[in-house]
Amino acid sequence: MFVEYMLADEWHDRVDHGTGMSHPTWEQVREAMRSIDGVHTTIVGMSDKNGSDHYMLIAGHLEGRYLVNSTKDNREFFSLVDNTRSDEKKTIFVGGQNGEYEDRKLVPLAWALEAAAYFYKTGDLSPHLNWVSDS
Repeated sequence: MFVEYMLADEWHDRVDHGTGMSHPTWEQVREAMRSIDGVHTTIVGMSDKNGSDHYMLIAGHLEGRYLVNSTKDNREFFSLVDNTRSDEKKTIFVGGQNGEYEDRKLVPLAWALEAAAYFYKTGDLSPHLNWVSDS
């Protein structure tokens, strides 16, 4: 397994009370992702170690859709996209603040789980999904 560390935020009164976890199981990662509600829990991150530049973030939650973003070096970023959707911006609460994200970058939970499962095992982007460079 590539993933050795997971973090999840937990917002209350504009303060993040989130936690990190070493050696999470896939079941723990999947449950954390399913708990993203876009209000209190807005981000789940996975990496090979705490503070790594090689990670994947699953975030948001708007109408059952999520943002999935990954980098190997904290310089070049890739987002999972649904090309059937538009570039129209949607406002989502992520990481303690509202942000504007393209509708096409909000994907169904099943896609986010597939991307996360592949990353969890390999540290790479699933070649079976559609990724775009954000750089």
